[in-house]
Amino acid sequence: MSIITKERIDEIKIQYADLINFSPYLIYIHDLKGNFLLANDITVRSLRYKRDLLLKLNIFKIVEKRSHSLVKKMIKDNINVNIIDFLVKAPVEFELKTRNNRKLNLEAFSIPIKKNDKTEAILVVAKDIYKRKKTEYKLKESEKKYQSLYEKSPFGILIIDYDYRIIDVNNAAVLLLGKKKEELINNIFTELSIIPESIKYLFSSLINSKKLDSVSLEYQVFKETNDILWVKGTFSKIKLENKNNLQIIMEDITEQKKHEEWRNNFIIRASHEIKTPLIGICGGSEKILETYKKMLNSLREIQDNVLNFIKDIVKQEDYTKIKEELEYIYSDSNIFDNLKDLDDYIKMYDIGARRMKNLTEELLNYSKIESGKFELNKKPTDLSKLINESIKLYNYLIKERKIRLIENIPNQLILNADETKIRLVFDNLLNNAIKFTPIGGKIFITVENDAKKVQISIRDNGIGLNDDEKIKIFEKFGKIKKESTDDLSEGFGIGLYISKNAVELHGGTISAESLGKNKGSNFIVELPL
Repeated sequence: MSIITKERIDEIKIQYADLINFSPYLIYIHDLKGNFLLANDITVRSLRYKRDLLLKLNIFKIVEKRSHSLVKKMIKDNINVNIIDFLVKAPVEFELKTRNNRKLNLEAFSIPIKKNDKTEAILVVAKDIYKRKKTEYKLKESEKKYQSLYEKSPFGILIIDYDYRIIDVNNAAVLLLGKKKEELINNIFTELSIIPESIKYLFSSLINSKKLDSVSLEYQVFKETNDILWVKGTFSKIKLENKNNLQIIMEDITEQKKHEEWRNNFIIRASHEIKTPLIGICGGSEKILETYKKMLNSLREIQDNVLNFIKDIVKQEDYTKIKEELEYIYSDSNIFDNLKDLDDYIKMYDIGARRMKNLTEELLNYSKIESGKFELNKKPTDLSKLINESIKLYNYLIKERKIRLIENIPNQLILNADETKIRLVFDNLLNNAIKFTPIGGKIFITVENDAKKVQISIRDNGIGLNDDEKIKIFEKFGKIKKESTDDLSEGFGIGLYISKNAVELHGGTISAESLGKNKGSNFIVELPL
């Protein structure tokens, strides 16, 4: 192996001048033994050596030991290399030590420098890949952490491709699904007998959606042991190794569902138990009111008859004296005042009982909605009659609060509906209108229809709603603050939530309109005919 002379080095320097001087990369030339011959400014600065000192070094003095074999191979590959080999040659990654013992990660291409068709030196073009290596290291560490979390997670995790084929599962998923890992890997997730058919539709929707990246769903898993599990699945789009995949995180919520079912059944039973005596109380109070009203009317009629009888049998001049005496007797006995007081007390008793009955019915209906048992029993129903019955139910409160009720209701309007649930809707809306309308206010009830639908509007000039409240009131426990201090019950805040469910079950809509606080509200219900 011949020694390269200074003149030859000068020739090489001139030949590769543009590359050496203007390249943004490290460029250096060493002979086949590894002795440095040339180095550009970037190489000198990166290695922290002075040029004359660097050019006295051998490449193997500053190559990390684990990279020695790579550099030796690079030199060997450049001896007698042909043009085809040169074109397909891949870059080599190795580490150099700087003068202050820091590592320099390089990705290098090597070019043979030939004379008389023989390689005499090697030109190396290298890129500093420290930042890339640092990022790769962090990614590897992150992958290790992810793998640890993946395997130790208490939730079942599956990775599947866009053809629904299972790529990987963790131990928690194996236990939850009750199958061996090898029975799951490479199988089609949606074809597993334990998975409901609805999941396939969800996958298709998620994959084809440009807006959705993740979706959650509660569903049942039917294990081969005949156990039924409730699972909350979160389905997300992810990329692994540049490929689109879906990740499923499964949480066993069976115990939670059992608790919810127990709670709902308890509320249903408790509501029924409370409702039964209340029906008797309400019915009894209604009969008492009717009886005492008749008694009061009868006594007044007797009084009038007695006075008329006396008027007929005595002289006119004596009638006035006798009338005054009789009226004194009646007033002294306080019979009419006592009956009037009793009438007021019974009305209070009746209103209180009805409030309790409404609250238990709200609890009962809420539980049915939450447990999926809120169902319709449709039949031909006179909507006008239902609305008028709601008005009659709250007539005492309307009069008590001196509210003016303006109605525009047709004599009869028949639609196919669940009478109990539609009655519930209008009871709720009218009750709310009364509660949130000031004493002496106005409530307007309007019913209009065309060939396809009926629209019912219950409008008031009460406290009104802001934009947030117009949405909130239809949510569970979406009560709004009532500024007045009257004694009307505000309920649980689920009346409109139940009403919304009832209307939507009929294929209709319910909405609230308001220009703002203290500007009144308008609740609009639309139902198909």
